[in-house]
Amino acid sequence: MQLLDIQPKTQEEIRDSLHTIAAKHAARTDILHLLPNDPDVYSGQDLTERVIVSDSVLTPGQVEAEAVEIDPRYSSLVKAYDTYCDPTGPTHSRFANVEAIALNGGHVIHGTDHNELLDTIFDHLHFANRLKVARLTRLPESDEDLEENRRKYDTRIGMVVSKMIDFLGVEYKGVIVPVRDVLSLGFDKVYLPIPNTATSKNKFEPGARSRYNRAVLGDIAADLRPARSNRKPMILGLALPGSVNKKEKYGDRNVIGQVSDGITIYTKLGVSVLSAVRMSQSESQVYIDDELHALRERKDITRALTRLAKAASDMDGVTYIYDQDGDIPVIEPERVA
Repeated sequence: MQLLDIQPKTQEEIRDSLHTIAAKHAARTDILHLLPNDPDVYSGQDLTERVIVSDSVLTPGQVEAEAVEIDPRYSSLVKAYDTYCDPTGPTHSRFANVEAIALNGGHVIHGTDHNELLDTIFDHLHFANRLKVARLTRLPESDEDLEENRRKYDTRIGMVVSKMIDFLGVEYKGVIVPVRDVLSLGFDKVYLPIPNTATSKNKFEPGARSRYNRAVLGDIAADLRPARSNRKPMILGLALPGSVNKKEKYGDRNVIGQVSDGITIYTKLGVSVLSAVRMSQSESQVYIDDELHALRERKDITRALTRLAKAASDMDGVTYIYDQDGDIPVIEPERVA
């Protein structure tokens, strides 16, 4: 992809900043490993690589097995979803509402809070594969051309993740591999914006990050424009806030970070569903909002994130607030695993 005329020195500064952010994530869990900052060895770190495109996505069943190998907590997440989506249970209708959108061929935007990087990735991976299975199991039994109909009913799975993931690895098949390599097993496309966080703000040549991120937003919007007859619908996942949940510096509340107005460029192209998960080895928790949302303006985002803050409060037993103006002092989160 085009490099957007970013100066070599600025590219280096951006990679250094992303590496610093990645180091913080790696320090908080045994599952993530910090890779060297070396685009000659890890080509995905190059800033021309703003979208991961996969032509070898595994089937939903295969994805389950591989995900458990990377993070054993995934089994607990699946069980939590099974309970939450049980047709005889009180919360089944929440997932059924999303199923209806997917079954009709519409794009689904799956927005979460930003509890932990791995929670967000695995939550969307399983959420999207459940919807994918739902579409495929509705194939007409009498269809003579099963393969053609399967292509018609198949679904693309996409995700928006910080570009800093290209500086992280995970253990897979006994070796440390770049996270991007395992993401390509479960996602058709992964879009990689540069985060607008304290460690990457106001350091680079004017407009460099903005130009890069506008290009990423354009990539997403192009894939979510009204589906043509030959384009599969997409289930696009993202942590709506630009940074992980943090503790309030001068209080006892937890803070869900500000959401960029820029996401409305693509959230307005699909129906949004909100969810939150808390993964653990023994008993994961799942929440799916009982409303479907149209995230078109700041007021829509504020309302949605306020609902997510309430859900997070109920799940964690502590008060969460949404930092809609981006001005609440916070402290860095602690190690999680």
